Amino acid sequence: MPRSKQRSEQMRSDSQARIVEAARHLFAEQGYFRVKSADIARAAGMSPGNLYWYFPSKDAVLKAVLAEGFTGLHTLTAEVAARPGSGRAKIEALLEGTSKLYQRQADFARILSALMAHGGTGFLGELGFDMLAIGTGFHQNLHAVFAQARQEGAVADAEPDFLAMLYFALFNGLTITYADLWLSLDPSGVHSAALRLLGAQE
Repeated sequence: MPRSKQRSEQMRSDSQARIVEAARHLFAEQGYFRVKSADIARAAGMSPGNLYWYFPSKDAVLKAVLAEGFTGLHTLTAEVAARPGSGRAKIEALLEGTSKLYQRQADFARILSALMAHGGTGFLGELGFDMLAIGTGFHQNLHAVFAQARQEGAVADAEPDFLAMLYFALFNGLTITYADLWLSLDPSGVHSAALRLLGAQE
């Protein structure tokens, strides 16, 4: 009995997700440039020919991996900025959500850091990612959160732009410098340190 169109689309989506997951782990462990398409196919449990049925190239797989990671961070910051409540409550939600997101996306953070070291924003631009636009989107969401918190006296009396930079510098710095090691720290300790950095009273 032939499969329904809906079933076929679901199977295709599942296969693409399996490929992206396999590639994400391989790119993080070995580096994007060392991994071959055949390695990704093998890790995803399919033949190299099958891989090309879902993605035309290894670059296309990388683009899917990066898009997934950027979407996660944008979704988090946008949802926190739009939620009701005080600026302090939003910062608490932001810090908690960021810690969980970086744990889920530890591989993405390693891949992005390595690519930035290799070719910077130029290489990512060749893949179709406008890093200025992406970063601006994150920053606007964070600016709204920190502007409200500053107005309410919940953080240091500093420019919201600077507070947003501190936020990114903390988590990106931990990931770039310590990779997965920082994820073993007590989350409450990281949370408290972040609040102090932002000038928030615990």
